[in-house]
Amino acid sequence: MPEKQPLLTIAVPTYQRAEYLREFLAELLPQLEGVDDVELLISDNCSPDETPAVVQAAIDAGARLRSVRQAENIGSDANFVFCFRAARGKYFWLCGDDDVLRPGAIASVLGHLRGAEYDFVYLSAEAFSKDWRVEYKGDAYGREAEIVTSARTLAVMMNVMVTFITGIISNRERFLQLEAEAPEAFLGTNLTQLSWTLPLLDQHRQSLVLWQKWVSGREMNSGGYGLAEVFGERFATLVHRLMPRHPRVAQVFVNYTLRQWFPETLLQMRTGDVGDRYGLSETGEVLRRSFAGNPRFWLLVWPVLHLPLPLARRWQWAGAKASVLANLFLLPAQTLRKLRGKQSRR
Repeated sequence: MPEKQPLLTIAVPTYQRAEYLREFLAELLPQLEGVDDVELLISDNCSPDETPAVVQAAIDAGARLRSVRQAENIGSDANFVFCFRAARGKYFWLCGDDDVLRPGAIASVLGHLRGAEYDFVYLSAEAFSKDWRVEYKGDAYGREAEIVTSARTLAVMMNVMVTFITGIISNRERFLQLEAEAPEAFLGTNLTQLSWTLPLLDQHRQSLVLWQKWVSGREMNSGGYGLAEVFGERFATLVHRLMPRHPRVAQVFVNYTLRQWFPETLLQMRTGDVGDRYGLSETGEVLRRSFAGNPRFWLLVWPVLHLPLPLARRWQWAGAKASVLANLFLLPAQTLRKLRGKQSRR
């Protein structure tokens, strides 16, 4: 008798982050007890640390999971694609090994997935630097769940967080029915995960947004790549390539990165100790090469990079306020009325 297909595959690609993986599993595994329609897959990219021991300890403690250890380090993109291909679930949730799924996350997600069909689920996440429990704030408007049918509205809500793997649950079954490029075509982009997300948005029916901040993401915890090249040049190219039916929706993503995400992130890089890990010194020239024709670059990004730091801070603050207003302008009137209503009740 054929084995029943899981409703959801949670896949964790990991490399040399044993302590983070241990914390991730400590929060996740209790949520999976008694759940029989979720598959947990861990793909260890040939980690030289204690990762195998962490996985084995979870198995010895009774965790139902499928573990694969790559014979060699195949790179993060290839490990992402391996997880996607190895998954058996209707829905696919790729999770960062250094993130946290807060207690209640699995019950909430499954409650929605069992009741309706979605192209994907977007989980609004909360960033943390040290302790996700202490730093948790929740949604500013007290929102919970929202069904969205407009691809444009969803793009405004997700913005650049569409690249955050732990924040997206994709309908893998539907993606495989689309005439879309294979994920393998995007190896080496550092954004392979978009290959199975954006085609669903390009042929969008309805999706679900969960606002309760079930995901806590560890901020500025990677590196080793040029931030401007990946989230500027490549991101802009890929969103248009993967959304040929909706070029204006694709441009929503690009404009947001210039209007708010790059100014905020670059200021953080200038004031912290992470700039060298993300190629801060080359950022201005790389972005200028890609976005010289977009006024948002000159008005909002270039000053944050080149003004003296006190002025750059003020410039970014003013730009962020303007960006919030721009986001509200892009949202449909019905959504704005809901936000005003929730704000007035708080």
